[in-house]
Amino acid sequence: MLLSQWVERAGTGVVWLALDESYSDPGLLLGAVAAGLARSGPLPEEVLAPLSAPSADHARVTVPRLCAMMASRRDPVAIVLDDLHLIAPGPALDCVAKLAELIPGPNRLVMASRSEPDIGIGRLRAHGRIDEIRVAEMAMTRSEAMELFAAADVEPSLDETVRLVEHTEGWPAALYLAALGMRDSAPGAYVAEFAGDERLVADYLRDEFLATLDAEDMDFLVRASLLDKLNGSICDEVLDATGSAAKLRQLSRSNLLISTVDSKDIEFRMHSLLREMLKSELHRLGRGEERALLRRAALWSRANGEPDRAVEQAIGSRDLALAADLIWDLAALYATEGRLPTLRAWLEHFDDDEIAAEPKLALSAAVAALTEGDGERLLRWSEAAGRLLGESAEPALGAAAEVLRLTADPSAQLTEIADGAAASVPAMPVHSIWPSYCRMIEGLTVYLAGDRARARPALTEVSRGGLVPAPSLQAISQAGLALIALDEERAGDAQQAVTEALARIELYGLYGYRGSALPLAAAALVRGRHGDSDARRLLDAAVSLVDPVLAFNPWFAALIRSTVARAMIELGDNAGAREVLTELKDLNAGVPEAVVLGEWSGSVRASLDAGEGGDERWQLTPAERRLLQLLPTHRSFPEIAAQLIVSPNTVKTQARSIYRKLGVASRSEAVERARAAGLIDRERDPSRPG
Repeated sequence: MLLSQWVERAGTGVVWLALDESYSDPGLLLGAVAAGLARSGPLPEEVLAPLSAPSADHARVTVPRLCAMMASRRDPVAIVLDDLHLIAPGPALDCVAKLAELIPGPNRLVMASRSEPDIGIGRLRAHGRIDEIRVAEMAMTRSEAMELFAAADVEPSLDETVRLVEHTEGWPAALYLAALGMRDSAPGAYVAEFAGDERLVADYLRDEFLATLDAEDMDFLVRASLLDKLNGSICDEVLDATGSAAKLRQLSRSNLLISTVDSKDIEFRMHSLLREMLKSELHRLGRGEERALLRRAALWSRANGEPDRAVEQAIGSRDLALAADLIWDLAALYATEGRLPTLRAWLEHFDDDEIAAEPKLALSAAVAALTEGDGERLLRWSEAAGRLLGESAEPALGAAAEVLRLTADPSAQLTEIADGAAASVPAMPVHSIWPSYCRMIEGLTVYLAGDRARARPALTEVSRGGLVPAPSLQAISQAGLALIALDEERAGDAQQAVTEALARIELYGLYGYRGSALPLAAAALVRGRHGDSDARRLLDAAVSLVDPVLAFNPWFAALIRSTVARAMIELGDNAGAREVLTELKDLNAGVPEAVVLGEWSGSVRASLDAGEGGDERWQLTPAERRLLQLLPTHRSFPEIAAQLIVSPNTVKTQARSIYRKLGVASRSEAVERARAAGLIDRERDPSRPG
């Protein structure tokens, strides 16, 4: 009520979020904030992009961009986070803390919580960035509740008192009733079970708030208690009623624990104790009534663009087929857009037998396993889905099951995987990420098998984006194109491909996404070859993702590790390259048809052997060795830079490093010393006869 009054007088635009536990997913929380802000004008791409990226660091990427966007707008806005206490400690609460720290005036962040949120309140106070209306000003505090309990001759612990204050929202009457209840039982046991259906509370609610209701209003409230969101539209549809909007307005104005959550009397909420008491009444009517209402609610939520709420309601209805259908619609999108925690939480509502009974649930579980890199579960659930589907009339489902199975099957040949992925594309929905996933798998596997001509168009198609762009898949495909370009000595194309891959990683905040290991390693390889200063940083970022990255099949793991080893050679980390090469031995043995991996491993070994021979004592990097071969020519440094596709400054820097390592002071002295040491290839030395 206090928030509603403040909003009416604030004189600003309002983005109001009535939070629940699902908003512990930072992608959902910030997506809702962004959607509210978008009502006042379109949001720039750099704000929206991280919201559709897997594993984005929202506190460091998305929130600062949102705040910068708000600072640029002329009209201020108030972001209201109601029931903030329902967000669990973790990434979402970190985002709230960052928003509180950065939100630019005259914009406002308004938070309502039954407990003090862990968002750095002390720091915000010290910097004068927070105004507080505490529980003491509206309801009973913990100490006041303890005084009440002491006067009632009951002694709950501090933790038990806190729980009661939070559960009752500091409502003095409810706390007094709790004190009466604790007189006849142990406080710990009583508090653990305390809810709106507790006898004393329920009797009080009936006598004080429900006794004057007619049968129609009472029936309305009992059935509406299943809904966490109350408005006229959903109540009309789910309760099979008419005039629900007017009824909600009337009930909120009659001394009931129902309040509006906006300034226009559109959205309403019940006090938690009242809702619990009414849900208990509904439960007594039988599970069938509850489940039927939840099923209708799920259908309404889906039709009205609230898929997350629809899934939760379908799960509560225990309509397995409906829940499976709704979850599958979102599974691939959420897995690639950083919403994996939500997908995983939904699947945890079902046991293995239930998942195994519904092909769409099994496929959703397979998608979650794919994103987590759990090869055993990926293979298990994709095979289960395939068996369930059989000769299904839904070819897209069968195609998804097959391509997921092939991705996970360690015994599948590269060409078998590629052909299966390519054959699946026509069956996939055009407006989904599945065609891009299939083409990426096809391109990478045929490339490893040595068919660059087939790999290039497949990877190019993904990198350009389809009807549903998938930035993580695009970055991986661009990395594949960069590796092909290096093989074909097209250094400029390789630079362009990794630049585009890094731009996507930066824009969508993909540095923590496991699949980013390949594009980061490829970028380190390409830029290390050209002496760029950021190559080491990129390699370190790739290495941090290597160990946990998608170990469900040997070919992808070997592709990443081979690229890491090559980048290490370029940056002079021979010890690291040798360690990775040891890991590659078993991986390469698992994919003998991957001729490209064999070529790369041989190249890495040759570079290491060469380092242990003639030039190890000089400690020249691969980039410096390439430049050294060109020093005997008559080309100028700018001409050499053009040939190597690097900047003249890079050539000068590398040349100075060569002089220092060889202990010389000029180009001619370096050539003379290098010839004497056998560091210059005879075939490339213009001063040597034929």
